[in-house]
Amino acid sequence: MLPAESECLVGGIRPVQRLANAGASAEKRSAAGNLRVMRVAEGFASVNELFGALNAARDADDEGGLSILDHCLQCADLIKVARPDDVELQVAALVHDLGWLERAPNGWALRLDAAHDVDGSQLVRRLLGPRVAYLVGSHVAAKRFLLATDSSYRAVLSARSETTLEFQGGVMAPEETEAFVALPEWEDLVALRRADDAAKIRGKLVPGLDAWTAAVEEVAAAG
Repeated sequence: MLPAESECLVGGIRPVQRLANAGASAEKRSAAGNLRVMRVAEGFASVNELFGALNAARDADDEGGLSILDHCLQCADLIKVARPDDVELQVAALVHDLGWLERAPNGWALRLDAAHDVDGSQLVRRLLGPRVAYLVGSHVAAKRFLLATDSSYRAVLSARSETTLEFQGGVMAPEETEAFVALPEWEDLVALRRADDAAKIRGKLVPGLDAWTAAVEEVAAAG
């Protein structure tokens, strides 16, 4: 059984750069005392709305020369190769960073201080179901886990991932890593995270967004 929505692993964060029109938010303190500000994200109501956000992500760049859409397409492609029979994990890879976006009067806007794992989980749960939401909502925790358990892992992090780690809770403590490996599908979370880190190659050619329509529709129909 997957954890409830509120149980997705999140590290306490503090606001870094609040943008205008951030929308409704809730404040929660972690055990470490860091302040994390999370908005209440209205979930996608349809596949068309989800694809509208993905299309908007063509113009959202938080890595420097790599759009969120290009990053997500690379990540989904890597998971499709590694896990060809797990369509939900593939779709989770496709949508895992949509929490960096928020609704704006004319579409979507990039929000650099987002609790993007939590917000992304809220965005996709209604349409894509609990497993995809769980995977999206816990992929930051997987980064923190790998930093605590794999001495070579930090070298693969991008500069942006290093920066966001500062407000995502930092490296996991030993008791947190024990809790992580007790999670259902923790190995899938690690697979998603490693694909996430590898999917940051500028100019890499992978199948475009249209190639994912059938997979997203399949998961939405089942969700």
